Amino acid sequence: MENLTLEQKIGQLFMVSFSGPVLTSDVEEHLKKNCFGNYVLFANNFTTSDNIVKLTEGLQETAKDISNTAAFISTDQEGGMVTRIYSGATHFPSAMAVAVSGLGTGVIAEMTAVELKALGINFNLAPVLDINNNRLNPVIGVRSYGEEAGIVAKHGVEYIKALQSKGVIGCAKHFPGHGDVDVDSHLDLPRSDLTTAQMQARELIPFKAAIEAGVDSIMSAHILYKTIDDLPATLSKKILTSLLRKNLGYNGLIITDCMYMDAIREHFGMEKACIMAVNAGADILCLTGDRTNQALCFKQQSLCYEAVLNAAKSGEIKPEVINRAVARILFVKEKYKVSFEVKGGPGRYEEHEALADKISKQSVTLVHDIGNLLPLTGSKNILCLSPPPVTANIADDTLVVQESLAKVLGRSLSCRAVEFSVSPDQDEIAAIINSVESVDIVVVGTYNAILHAGQKLLVEELTRARKRVIAVALRLPYDDMSLPPVGAYIRTYEYTPRSVRNAVELLTGGMDDQ
Repeated sequence: MENLTLEQKIGQLFMVSFSGPVLTSDVEEHLKKNCFGNYVLFANNFTTSDNIVKLTEGLQETAKDISNTAAFISTDQEGGMVTRIYSGATHFPSAMAVAVSGLGTGVIAEMTAVELKALGINFNLAPVLDINNNRLNPVIGVRSYGEEAGIVAKHGVEYIKALQSKGVIGCAKHFPGHGDVDVDSHLDLPRSDLTTAQMQARELIPFKAAIEAGVDSIMSAHILYKTIDDLPATLSKKILTSLLRKNLGYNGLIITDCMYMDAIREHFGMEKACIMAVNAGADILCLTGDRTNQALCFKQQSLCYEAVLNAAKSGEIKPEVINRAVARILFVKEKYKVSFEVKGGPGRYEEHEALADKISKQSVTLVHDIGNLLPLTGSKNILCLSPPPVTANIADDTLVVQESLAKVLGRSLSCRAVEFSVSPDQDEIAAIINSVESVDIVVVGTYNAILHAGQKLLVEELTRARKRVIAVALRLPYDDMSLPPVGAYIRTYEYTPRSVRNAVELLTGGMDDQ
């Protein structure tokens, strides 16, 4: 650390993004100008395996030029709907699907680590240790292992131990818990009434287990816990230093959730918030920026870097705070032998794909078939309805190109398929109802219907029209809570090509009932 200038030290405190799959001269110049030492990659950065390796090799060369210190290169390869790499890595099912299947959390983590390391990625921003105890939560949902602290802790510890044993840093998120809110922090500042005692009894249990298991990074939540502080956790010394460091005895890296999210940007301003987060106890500031305008994104990142640098020069951030954070970063880099060299290169992962298939099949669940409607055959007059696969929130980033449940099932049964909006209005619902007079059975795929009243109304109108309805919950498993009674109900825990294929097999008798 003694060899690093103040500018290089400040650069180590940042993990920044940029757009596109190529390390252009503009990107490289921006990273070097600000001494940025760590990088986070999203779906738009990933194409083929060979191109990913070329990109990560280029980033490490840039990091070498900046400070002769190898970079953390991270991504969110959680599985399910929050997956960044589709080519060159296995698209594993969501955390909740894995938990429901009872198969392979640790094995998935090992396989994920192998794939990421081969692509030059040494830091996975996973697993999610939030307990999904608010079914109206718009951003966690199936990213969580479940609704019970013990289940989340068990699977989270398995994932962390296995991932880190293969040389990829894990990240427990979002401390001290993002599950019991109904606001997406990408869009606004969630507020929680939970007390420390209540969190100790529930929300903190998975994080305590992760700390005991040796997790090397924890991500903060942009949530304001009103009984603890008047600042969100990311900016709160009471939460990051007093609670996490002192009370829970955590000595690893604290990384913020993205400082560009509206919970921070709109309420505190990115530049001021970056200074506040460092003083609160954060070691790494995760910083994206405007995704539609790279020049603006770079300007935003540069202003944040300059703000932290100037705060360090003025004494607003004390030297010992900077040095402690940099020391932790360098310690973890040494521990994982983070290097400039990308080792291994992409491979073939047939065994990984087979496990992903097995987990998906095991998790696609027939909850009931009280109407004795299954299996479906082409001899029945069937209408297939579903929304197209779309991102449900900003965390989803970009989804793999895929067909809707309606189209896949319609092709399988040679019957009519209709796609509808995630939030259908009265006119769209009326048009569908007017087309079902001669239909015997309607298969309707719901996509987080518990959050979209239009979907609930559509199913109500179908049942009112005395149609036999099969509902397939294509993401959240709670859609039945908002729907009228239906003849059969299936849960998939994600809307991916693999889960759609397995749902169609279950509907048509192609696999055993779960």
